[in-house]
Amino acid sequence: GFVLILLLLIFYLKPKTMEIKISGKTFSAEVADNQLTRSRGLMYRAAASPMLFVFPFETREGFWMKNVKFPLDIIWIDSEKKIIGMDRMETCFNKECKIYNPPSPIKYALEVEVGFVEKNKIKVGDEIQISNL
Repeated sequence: GFVLILLLLIFYLKPKTMEIKISGKTFSAEVADNQLTRSRGLMYRAAASPMLFVFPFETREGFWMKNVKFPLDIIWIDSEKKIIGMDRMETCFNKECKIYNPPSPIKYALEVEVGFVEKNKIKVGDEIQISNL
């Protein structure tokens, strides 16, 4: 019984991923699609990995970098899957951390390794493809 419960927990707790295509580059991203996974984000991780934040409705919710050990690029995406802005977010281990806000309502936000936006020449107006959405 213990092994079965352990296997179910491992399967259940395995992060959900989706395939992302942006600017001709295809990669897998972990999905944060509930309040718990969105609020934790990439906190306490050893290394950066792509994370797609999916909101149940359009929002102007801000992001911060509290307890994230590495800077990130964030790509703000509207409900039509068009990029409406980008920011470079810096690490923060203080009580008060900068909050990064989207320029207008978003349905998705994609956190990627710092430099990804510049390296892949991503710009406002580009479209993003997300598998299964």
